[in-house]
Amino acid sequence: MANGFKTGGRVKGTPNKRKAIGKRIEEFLDYEWDNIQTYMEDMTSKEKTDLIVKLLPYATPKYTVRKSYNVHKQI
Repeated sequence: MANGFKTGGRVKGTPNKRKAIGKRIEEFLDYEWDNIQTYMEDMTSKEKTDLIVKLLPYATPKYTVRKSYNVHKQI
C-alpha cells in the first residue's frame, strides 16, 4: 500500500475467480442434471468417479482446520 492508498489488485467487491467458476459449474450441472445419467452410461466406473471428484470442489465450500491454542495464565 502506497501512502495508505490501494494501488493494485482487484477492485473492492469483485468476486474471486473460484466463485465465478464454481457458479458456472453449478449452473451447468443444474441445466444438464437430467442428461447426466445418459452421459455417464458410456463411462467406466473410474471415469464416473474421476468426473465427480473433479467437479465437487467447485460446488462445495472448502473447509480449513483452525488451530486453537489455549494459553493458561497463572494468576
